[in-house]
Amino acid sequence: DNLINAMTGRRVSELVGSAAELLKGLSLSGFSKVTVVDLDTIDVSNLNRQLLFRSQHVGKPKCTTAAEVATKMALPLAVDYEALHGNVCDSGTFNVKFVQKYDLVLNALDNLTARRRMNRLCLAASVPLIEAGTTGYLGQANVISKGEVACYECQTVETPKVYPICTIRATPSRPVHTIVWAKEFYKLLFGVKAEESMLFEDTSSLDGEVSTYMDTVRSVRVALHDDKSKQTEAGFADLITKLVEELYTDEIVKQLELDRYKAAAKTPVPLVKEKHTKTAVAEDAPTVQESYQATDTACWKDQKLCVAELKHVLENVDDSFPESFDKDHDGAMRFVAAASNLRNIVFSIEPIQSIYSAKGIAGNIIPAIATTNAIAAGLQMMQVYQVLSSIKASKDSGEGGKIAENCRYCNILRNPTRNGLAITAVSLEKPNPNCFVCRQGSVHFACDTTVWTLEHFLKRILTQELGFQEPNMLLDDTQVWEQGEGSDQATYEVNLTKFLANLPGGGIHNGTIVHVEDFTQDLELSIHVSHEANWPKKEGDEASTRTEEFPFVLKGGSAAAAASASSNGEKKPAGTSSSSEKPVDDDDDDDDDVLLVVKRKEAPSGDSDAPASKRRKQDQKLPPPPADEDIILID
Repeated sequence: DNLINAMTGRRVSELVGSAAELLKGLSLSGFSKVTVVDLDTIDVSNLNRQLLFRSQHVGKPKCTTAAEVATKMALPLAVDYEALHGNVCDSGTFNVKFVQKYDLVLNALDNLTARRRMNRLCLAASVPLIEAGTTGYLGQANVISKGEVACYECQTVETPKVYPICTIRATPSRPVHTIVWAKEFYKLLFGVKAEESMLFEDTSSLDGEVSTYMDTVRSVRVALHDDKSKQTEAGFADLITKLVEELYTDEIVKQLELDRYKAAAKTPVPLVKEKHTKTAVAEDAPTVQESYQATDTACWKDQKLCVAELKHVLENVDDSFPESFDKDHDGAMRFVAAASNLRNIVFSIEPIQSIYSAKGIAGNIIPAIATTNAIAAGLQMMQVYQVLSSIKASKDSGEGGKIAENCRYCNILRNPTRNGLAITAVSLEKPNPNCFVCRQGSVHFACDTTVWTLEHFLKRILTQELGFQEPNMLLDDTQVWEQGEGSDQATYEVNLTKFLANLPGGGIHNGTIVHVEDFTQDLELSIHVSHEANWPKKEGDEASTRTEEFPFVLKGGSAAAAASASSNGEKKPAGTSSSSEKPVDDDDDDDDDVLLVVKRKEAPSGDSDAPASKRRKQDQKLPPPPADEDIILID
């Protein structure tokens, strides 16, 4: 009874995919104060798999609708569900002080960046985190508690290969998102059933909203499937031009007018019909030119050439084209490469992909399974009770460590074990002593410091590999980069184009230790650098197909090991990244970002106006949060 009473008065937020199931569970379990945080709006494609949304909700913020529906589900319990339309990676709103107001966080996040972010914020705020994720038929639920058990980054996190529909359709930010979209475009035109594509729009269920492209899609499908003689008619080329314009111009303009792209990393720029589509001719397609190579990327940066490639592929479809996308089919792969790069240009997504690199991504994607998400959400709810019981037991006994004792790491399996178990549970792992996140450790980085610039190091290593959002970088006592609220970033921009070896403070050379801080995550890191000028090719690797212009190795362990691994090709231990093995993309696995929050007393605001260099450790000085159990739910 005490545990049930402790759940009332909680504040939680919205979710989709597994998060929708999780919000349903919290609502029906008696959590009465919920704050829902999500950055997306509802799309038609959501309606067949997310139980909280209906056709009349299309175009509305997911968090607002989810909060309203969950409120009705909780009846007769009186609840207060609040919606926050935002991104958990927004350090101005979702920071350590924000998380310190709550007692528990549940992740149902859709991307690696957001998961890293919440892992670090919860560690800095000393708030337990219940993390879950799915990949196809597989899934897991885990509990993270500072000092007791391993954090999300204690072990190497494999790149997720399941991608959220709403991210694909409305907020793409990485090449893999546009490649998934292009595969769905292929399915829309060539698949046996167009309605199986996430781009399919049932015009009968749009409640008056007119599809910009479905009529033309049907006409193209007739020519591709039913009456192939139409492909040779003069009007077929015009039909293809019309379809490209509707998808890359009219649809983008429509969504902009409906304000559905405001959560996108960059505002999309529609194609100019007169400049990019009407003047493109199939004969200019890059892949039919004598000088073309599969590793070329320059040709795909030109919108007109991408359109020409699409026209050439569709005007030359024959019986060999597979109904389901096949990365080994030349025409199918050319179609996906052109369609995805055209969308990359519209959404200002980099890097542009060659057919060679796009092929590697396109063949390595796993679809999400709705039932797996529901199971994962159920396992999270079970862990909620265990965590709340552990908090109460620790409070009553005055002793810690109850979470590690009572909670489990749960695995969802596709095939039962020999004992017939479809779900297994094991004890939570202890923190990795070498984890630079929860143990404030160090990492080792090997590269050629005479060719790496500071700008490349910031983007490729600190942001992409290590997840820093607002890094501040020092060499001994010399600051070479500062970023964040109140920082003097303009002063240090002169260093961006400098090679690492030429930076102020003596530069970065073999044996240099770089100190990096991110005040928004209360994170400090020492990077031990090894200079390596010679990077031998892997066996069978042609110079023209190098996947990384600036090779590197990033790992834990000794500095010497980093240099050794870079030169002899040893197998990487946990926590290692290398340029030759790192996929192009590193994100996304289920549905939309959502934050379920249980609110309580406001923490002191602190000196938010102080410069970054004077705000170090400020969040740690805040008083401990009150003891009543509230909930944050992130999707």
